[in-house]
Amino acid sequence: MGSKEFEVVNVNADELALSLVGWQIVDAQARIVTEPRGRNGCKQQVAFSGTFRFLPEDWTDRFKRSDGRSYASEVFLTLNRQGVPTHSGSYKWVVLEKIKDAENGVIRVSAQSDDWTCDAPLAATDIDLRLTAYDLDDVSDLYINSKLSLPTPVTTPLETSVVSETSLGAPCAKVAVAAAYVSKGDYKTTLTVHTEGTFEFGSVEDLLKGYRTQNDWDDHGSTVMDYAPFEVNVPQVRFEILDGTGFLLNDRTCSFYGYIPVDNLGNVPRRQPRWIGRRVFDVSDLPGDPYRVVVRVTDSIA
Repeated sequence: MGSKEFEVVNVNADELALSLVGWQIVDAQARIVTEPRGRNGCKQQVAFSGTFRFLPEDWTDRFKRSDGRSYASEVFLTLNRQGVPTHSGSYKWVVLEKIKDAENGVIRVSAQSDDWTCDAPLAATDIDLRLTAYDLDDVSDLYINSKLSLPTPVTTPLETSVVSETSLGAPCAKVAVAAAYVSKGDYKTTLTVHTEGTFEFGSVEDLLKGYRTQNDWDDHGSTVMDYAPFEVNVPQVRFEILDGTGFLLNDRTCSFYGYIPVDNLGNVPRRQPRWIGRRVFDVSDLPGDPYRVVVRVTDSIA
């Protein structure tokens, strides 16, 4: 049994996305750890070490509850292989802090991926490791305590379509990414559904119309200032997994619990909120073979 070897892995950070929700990277380092296994082959793992600072004054546009008992936006670490479709990688939050705690000083975190065995070790340049954040997210892996996992190099994309069924003109979900991949591993085959986009809200008058619709009010003679301040809930995104006959194998809903705020002067936020919705399924748990995915945008029930 030989000793472990370490090689530095580059961390690609979306500093703009992080800064929009108040996060600053003080330090971010990663390494790939290689340990020989017997005469042939090796075991490998990616390890991450990071230090972050939360700057609430930079989080000027907020689209979710933001009192001291609420949580700041999560910082996500994503792991993938170079050359494999980006959205088939593994996502995990590495920073999840209440606002009142995050404001107290720097936050130091570490994270490790699941290990994997291989005949020929991967080099650091084979790894794609990224840091990012969103205004609103609903991301879950196969299990609640899942670690980052290195995706298989073999992925099969599924047909994916987007259908909007919202009753509101604003806010509406602009879906920039809608992708689904089946990944066949040594022990498990998974289906990953990944969506990203923005919630577009238009003018304050558009939001007022949406607010009335959500609350079943038909008082069309009132103005924005009659209601301000008020909030309009953002839509939900539902994933429907279908087989080749159209049979619904499974469905999951991403609920973002966010809103577009209008302040007491009738002002709207200066930018559109970014969101991510993501689910991972164990294909063996499905009552059939997944063939296509429908991403359905629906009204919020909040």
